[in-house]
This record gives sequence, structure tokens and C-alpha cells, in this order.
Amino acid sequence: MGPAAAIMLCFALFGLPQFVGSNLAAVGLLFVLFGCASLPLTYCLHFFFTDEMAALTWMLVGYFTFSFLSTTTNLMLELLVEAQVAGTRGALDVTQWLFRLVSPHYCLVKGLSDLTANHNDDHPRHALDAEVTGYHLLVMTMQTGAGLALLFAIEYGILAHAAELLRGCALDLLGAWQRARRTRDEREAHGEEEAREEDEDVLAEQRVVEAGAAGASIVADGLRKRYPGEAQEAVKGVWFAVRAGEVFGLLGVNGAGKTTTFGMLTGEQRPTGGDARIAGHSVLRELQQGHRHLGYCPQFDATQATMTGREHLTMYARLRGITPHAVVQAHVAQLLEQLGLSQYSDQPAGTYSGGNRRKLSVGIALVGRPTCVLLDEPSTGMDPGAQRAVWDLISRGMQDHAVVLTSHRMEECEALCTRVGIMVDGRLRCVGSAEHLKWRFGNGYDFEFRINGGEEQREAIGAFVAEALPKAFVQEESKVRLKYHLEQGGTVELSELFAKMYEACQQFGVDDYGVSQTSLEQ
Repeated sequence: MGPAAAIMLCFALFGLPQFVGSNLAAVGLLFVLFGCASLPLTYCLHFFFTDEMAALTWMLVGYFTFSFLSTTTNLMLELLVEAQVAGTRGALDVTQWLFRLVSPHYCLVKGLSDLTANHNDDHPRHALDAEVTGYHLLVMTMQTGAGLALLFAIEYGILAHAAELLRGCALDLLGAWQRARRTRDEREAHGEEEAREEDEDVLAEQRVVEAGAAGASIVADGLRKRYPGEAQEAVKGVWFAVRAGEVFGLLGVNGAGKTTTFGMLTGEQRPTGGDARIAGHSVLRELQQGHRHLGYCPQFDATQATMTGREHLTMYARLRGITPHAVVQAHVAQLLEQLGLSQYSDQPAGTYSGGNRRKLSVGIALVGRPTCVLLDEPSTGMDPGAQRAVWDLISRGMQDHAVVLTSHRMEECEALCTRVGIMVDGRLRCVGSAEHLKWRFGNGYDFEFRINGGEEQREAIGAFVAEALPKAFVQEESKVRLKYHLEQGGTVELSELFAKMYEACQQFGVDDYGVSQTSLEQ
């Protein structure tokens, strides 16, 4: 409203009678309704762009071009009408209404132009008359309502859901419904067989969810997703529950369904079957209430290049409802310190390295200490030191939070996750702690000796291992190190393995030894 007030002040200072006096109310209404109508329009148009500078440039060019062409067209038609060219009156009326309905910018410019023409008329009408500014004001009021309705439909996923339904209906008419029906019938016919093939831990998790998952903060309850036109489901039924203090890792190759599952948990994609609950709120019926308890770090950074790190965190803290300002400042400063971004906090995010932008995205997800946190590959693009800093932050700060993260790095899941679920072909195939999964599906144990006695000592240890642990084989060998691997499923218990290694240490003067399970990746 500031620019509008400045323009009206200029009208008064320069003594433009058509815009002051009895016409002042009409001019004020034109500017106010123009602002109300153009803001939702601009916000809706920005969804077509991924870069804010490109959006600003193209929208400014588009608005100017349309305003110039519409005004020029209107002027030419008015001249033709004055020249009494046949058929131009109807064309003028149609184009005027078309331009009014499409553009609030046209309504503003034409309204001011009509006020000037009315002032110069021998028999002027009231400034708010329909033929002067009335129609323009009415249309901008309608544009405001329509723009806000469209904006809410986009923000709350109503438009996307409606488009998905319409697309599905169209494809059904072309035969997709029959193909999908046959697929569902075949799946139902083999449902019992599939259930028997499910892992026992996955079935146990499903039973926990179906029993209500009392106390769980994040719940996936039979999530399914089939995209319109696709006979196969991208996600074929996923059940898991995550409680406060747990970090649940969702692993799988590309195309396994991780991203789609995350999309349904955040509400970005609507499930075609099942439901999810965030802090007890259904994503189907209470999405807005669930979002109040949710922090989300997307796979691709959602930061603004022109805003500083401090401004990002402050803005999200305000959106979270944190007050007063001193509390916001303290909370933001603490997050910046924990993320290792204090020295860059007042620099634009566009100057950050890829790793620092990921840190900032993680920080945004943690603003306000939400009950539920979703982290989509949080350490992507970070150097090892930055990864450790983020891991420490997640490990220290998640005691009272339920966290779900995706990652392609098994090391990250072993370091952070209390439980891991592995997705294959749209289903959870196994679930449990990293140690449990390594025990069930792992490839045995690695053990090594640190030596300093030369070739004779190395040969003696080799002979001892060959006799005591005949299924073990050498993985790595150097002057000071011998590393062996013992396959899973052997007759040797872990306690017996330690006993044998201790015996070797005492017998051959070994400096040090160690035993470890194979990693999830192995």
C-alpha cells in the first residue's frame, strides 16, 4: 500500500483534478483492489519457476508486455469505433471484458484512464459508476476471491488431487481401469501367498501398527501409491511406527519407493491406499495439524539465495510461532553454533558451499524442536567433517524426537539409526536394528591382529588361525597387520572367537586385536 499512497500523494501535489477531490475514493479503491487481486495471481504464477530471479524477471516482462498490448489494442479499437467502422463496437466490448477478467493490471490502467475521460466529459458521471470504475472494481474483487481460492487449492493439495482424479478418470475411460482391476484381482488372489513370503520382523511391525502403535509419533499404516495410468503400484503397502527418541532409517535403491513414501508422509502426495499419522494426526484428514509438529529436510535444498542463514532460521522460527524476539535470536544462534555455520550466518545462502547449504536445510528442519522430523539424505554433498557435525547434532538433539531419514550411505545409517527398514520394489523387506539385520543377514565377522614380530610371527599366527578357525581366510596382509574374515553360519560362537584371539595374543606376543561385524553395506 506504500507505493499506492505515494502515487496518490503525487496526484495531489501535481494538482491532477481527475484523481483527487470527489474522485479520490475511486482512485484509492482501484489501488487497494489491484494489490489484493495481483498478489494471489503473482503467488500462483511463481509455482512455474524454480529460480526466484527468473520468476521476477519473466513476470515483470510478462506483466509489462500484456499491459502494453492490451492497452494498445483497446486504444486502436476505440479509434476504429470513433471512425464508425462496422463491427468494431462488439469487438471492443468483448476485448475489454476479456482483458478485465484476465488482468488486474488492465483494470487499474483502464480505470484511471476512464476516470480521466469522465472528468473531461461535458456530463461527467459519478466516479464509482459502472461505466467509469465500477466494472473494474467488481472484476478485481472477483479476481481476489478466485486467486485466493486457487492459492489455497494449490497449497493444500486440493488442485493436485483433483487433477489426479480427473486424469485417472480419463485413463479409466480409455481402458486403464480394466487393466488396473485385473492387476488388483491378481494381487488379491495371491495376497495370502505374498503374506507368507513377508519377513517375520516386517509382519511383527505391521501387527504393531494395526494394533494402534500406541505412543508412536510417526506411523505409516499400509501406505500404497499408484500413479494414474500405471498398472503397478509404486508403493505396495508399507507399515512402520517410530517413537520419540528413535531414528528410523529408510534404505533402498533408486525406484524402491523411498521418495514416494516420504512424499506421502509429508502430505505432498496423497496415498491411494492406507494412511499416515504425524503426531497422531492423519495426513488425509488433519494434514495442517500434523504439519505443526513436523520438521522436513528435502532431498534438494529449499533455500533462498539472497537470504542469509540467520534470516532463514529466523523466518522459520517466526512461522513456527516462537516468541519473543530474544527467544528467537537465542534459538537461532544455538542452531547456527551446532551446525557450524556461525561464521557464515550473515552471508547470503547463495554463497554457501553445497555442504553448508545442506547444513542449513537440516537446521530449518530442526527449528522449533518439532516432535517429528523427516530428513531426506541429510548429509549429501558434505565433506567428512561436516557429516560428522550433522551426525552429532542429530544424535544429540533427537532424544525427544521421532526421526525418519533416507540415505544411500550405510555408514550413516549405522551411525545414526536405532532401527533400519530396507525397501525393495515398493515394500519393506526387513526391519530392525543395524546389529539385528547384520546378525540375520550379515556375512560374518572381520577380525585382525596388530603385529611387530616380522615374518616368523606372521607365519605362526597364520598357522594358528588355520587350525583354530579353519573357515577363516585372509582379507588383508601387511608387515604390521593381519586381517581375516569368518563367514556367517560357522560353528564358532563370538565368545569362542574372542577366546581364540586372546590365546593367540598370549602365545605369539600380538600387540593388539579386534573383532567387528561386517557392515550393512557388505
